Amino acid sequence: MRHTLSYVKNHPNPQLFREDYLLLNGKWDFMFDDDNSGICHQWHLAFPANSKEIIVPYAYQTEDSQINEPTHQCDVIWYHKTIELTKISEVINLIFNGVDYDCQLFVNGNLVGSHCGGYDIFKFDIAKFVKLGKNDLTLRIVDKMNIDQIRGKQRWRQKSFECFYTETSGIWKDVYIEFLSSTHIDSFYFRPSFKNQNVSIEINTKEAINSTLNIKVLYLGETIHDEDILIKDNKEIVEFEINNLNAWSVENPNLYDVILTLSRDTIEKDKVISYFGFNDVSSKNGHIYLNNKDTYLKLILDQGYYPGGFYTGKEDQFINDIKLMKEMGFNGCRKHEKIETPLFNYYCDVLGFLMWQELPSAHKYSYNYITTAKKEIKNQIFDHYNHPSIMCYVIFNESWGINEVATVNTEIDSCEDVYKYVKSLVSNRFIISNDGWEHTTSDLITFHNYEETYDQLFNLYKEELPKLKRNEEAQANKDRKMLVKGFSYTGQPLIFSEFCGLAFTKDKSKGWGYNLVKDEKEFEYKIRKQIEAIRDLPDIRGYCFTQLSDVEIEVNGLVDFERKLKIDPKAMKEINDLCE
Repeated sequence: MRHTLSYVKNHPNPQLFREDYLLLNGKWDFMFDDDNSGICHQWHLAFPANSKEIIVPYAYQTEDSQINEPTHQCDVIWYHKTIELTKISEVINLIFNGVDYDCQLFVNGNLVGSHCGGYDIFKFDIAKFVKLGKNDLTLRIVDKMNIDQIRGKQRWRQKSFECFYTETSGIWKDVYIEFLSSTHIDSFYFRPSFKNQNVSIEINTKEAINSTLNIKVLYLGETIHDEDILIKDNKEIVEFEINNLNAWSVENPNLYDVILTLSRDTIEKDKVISYFGFNDVSSKNGHIYLNNKDTYLKLILDQGYYPGGFYTGKEDQFINDIKLMKEMGFNGCRKHEKIETPLFNYYCDVLGFLMWQELPSAHKYSYNYITTAKKEIKNQIFDHYNHPSIMCYVIFNESWGINEVATVNTEIDSCEDVYKYVKSLVSNRFIISNDGWEHTTSDLITFHNYEETYDQLFNLYKEELPKLKRNEEAQANKDRKMLVKGFSYTGQPLIFSEFCGLAFTKDKSKGWGYNLVKDEKEFEYKIRKQIEAIRDLPDIRGYCFTQLSDVEIEVNGLVDFERKLKIDPKAMKEINDLCE
């Protein structure tokens, strides 16, 4: 594994590395506010002396938080930390990679700002609120059990049920500070094109007019592009060719290092280190092409739950999971109903592992859900825009949050509206409208089915896929249609994006699986037969297997929650190798 120049151990985001930062993970003070009286008691001015201690970035429901109270459902919680600042800069960005769900930040008793959304990165400039020496950071966080709140797989009932698990409240991703000049780089977006053999970079700056930006691109340590541009506007777009281009792929995850240096009057004002890779995504005649290479997708469902931290994984856990999935013969994962920390995406980039990124759902349609979703989706996409491993975004899953999309025009219109909106944000990736069934406009047509035998799967899709291609009404499974009435098949690749879900009979007391097997031999046999059925249906150009690991009451993983193997990785790879 070759790290990028931007990788520094313990830094939360290798896509956006600055040297001058302060990591705030670790011990914070914590309070449950069961009766929502913290504001009245002015906890933002004087945090209670009887507070608990929590380890950030782990939610209080987890073991690693050292509170470990998964059954304590509390709508309002508070965090506090005293930090020591040895210097002050013109801009001091306090960055939260993930807080669930609605938070207010107080610094030294002053309200700095608020943010709503559990899955996107946000920041506050706290420079005018802090001083040299000790400073108090206080967060008030509201995380209710509303069914139309964007939840992903987090439950909205008292106990876990079906495939919905213990909620994750509060700070669950890294927290850190960056010290900046008022003249700095605000954001940047790489748009590499394998087809055109070039890269376009959009660079957004603050107070940088008439400053000089140096763009240096390196490959394997050798400088291949070095250019100075004069900043004339707050947004600049720079485009240049890359000679002897090395594309990113699962087999060869080639990445280009980038150093962006902003200077005024020869004085350096800001320096950011990042990276990009070339991974053009396209389709033709029902096939998927990555950098013009016909590619069969062999994905695995990854819900992103980890021992100890549950929703919050550790660096070695990311590495081990990705390596294991690759060893088993999968070339990518469908990150299910969760936006991971940037470090997970980084390891997909450097290890060579494709990602379908699902945008977490609510579970009931409402005006509030759709309007909130559009705002949160935009942030989620631009937070991770530069990762070459991300090849697809899933907007809705199995009609969650648009439960009546098959028949209700308002929900159909909303699905279409959000698809078009996401496509306008990220036109260079596949967008799936409603993974599993009941598609409106969609770049891929996907279907879910947990019938368990070769004959059940093969015979159904032998009949239904030709119907779909003839634009006749076709079934995604025995209960659901492929397309919403009024929408047509237009030659999109067909992906069997959920199937299998086997659990051992001996694990019935622990939870459930879609189908049961008595031993390892039957486990492997049934997996093989289902993938043989997919192989024997040439119209299908990829699949997503359920799933990597057991999670709480769902025990149908290839490994258990502690990552103990249920199948030999070599045997699983041999099965995956049946499809090409």
